[in-house]
Amino acid sequence: MVPQSAGEAMSVEHRVDEKVGAESVPPVVRLLGVSKRFGGVLATDDVTLEIPHGHFTTLLGPSGCGKTTLLRILAGFDEPTSGHVEIGGRDMRGVPPERRPVNMVFQRYALFPHRDVLRNVLFGLESAGVSREEAVARAREALATCNIEGLESRRISELSGGQAQRVAVARAIVNKPQMLLLDEPLAALDLKLRRHMQFELRRLQQELRTTFLYVTHDQGEALSMSDSIVLMNGGRVVQHSPPRELYDSPRSVFAATFIGEANVLPCTVQRVSSAGLGIEVEGLPMEASAGVEGVAEGPAHLYVRPECVRLALPGRGLSGFAVTVANAAFEGGFFRYWLTITGTPRQMVAEVPVRPGEAVYQVADRLIAGWEPGDGHVLTE
Repeated sequence: MVPQSAGEAMSVEHRVDEKVGAESVPPVVRLLGVSKRFGGVLATDDVTLEIPHGHFTTLLGPSGCGKTTLLRILAGFDEPTSGHVEIGGRDMRGVPPERRPVNMVFQRYALFPHRDVLRNVLFGLESAGVSREEAVARAREALATCNIEGLESRRISELSGGQAQRVAVARAIVNKPQMLLLDEPLAALDLKLRRHMQFELRRLQQELRTTFLYVTHDQGEALSMSDSIVLMNGGRVVQHSPPRELYDSPRSVFAATFIGEANVLPCTVQRVSSAGLGIEVEGLPMEASAGVEGVAEGPAHLYVRPECVRLALPGRGLSGFAVTVANAAFEGGFFRYWLTITGTPRQMVAEVPVRPGEAVYQVADRLIAGWEPGDGHVLTE
């Protein structure tokens, strides 16, 4: 299932998945073959990536996959072991952090506790030698943009988590950088505030028309906020796609299982044709579509999203696997069923929307689980 925050965001007018990667949008960042070693550990491995100007791009992946390392390389805090980094058409080799056209918002904000809100936001302008009058005007404008005007004299210790996060963003945007780097800035907030701040950050990015590069391991956050998602694993880029494409058309088993939830079953491709694929799963022949190009006859994997799985009692016209309900849970808008395929140790998950008249199944019920041919996709890796 798409996490709730992502599902809600799919209907919001900021969804611009189709434009991502368009050649008409010039890249603000180019990474070419960027690798970074820390001793014997390879943190990023031959990363080649372009980030379009004015987009909200998210680096997503499990802990230790290289997301924050890439952010620190762009910020100038770490130098790549090999490869080329370009920002705004300029080679960043040897350019220190303070001379790069980027600013960074850290997970713990890194605000100065001895300065009030206004003086925190003024810091970057003062360091750049901006006149006092202009600096104050720009700082107040940044605070207003972040919806925290009126808090100028507050101490940092007097702010809520959401207010502190906004101050950190205001301090980062006041110098009008070409790109804002955000390293899990919402991680310390509770769920309700986190969702609200997701909307606020997206609104801010659209209003400023600035490139945001955002790091998170939260798939729902990435799906709901981003123009494009760079999915990483083991220091490498696994897939770079718009959120909807990444969810609907993952190119690997890792992508299918990391983004949302997926039933993945080993299968054998027996027929490849323009009409689709003929496959066999646990001895059951069925039709499927190719999840990636180049699917050939032989061993592969079939993935099906839980929301695509249909359930019915035997003899009710549904073809598919004979299954037994191993567990069931009511989760608000849907029932989640854990199913064991009869005669095998393999399990599947089905998500059935809560609707009037919809059957509710119990543990140990024997059912048929099936799906439309177009909802089963074959992957080769």
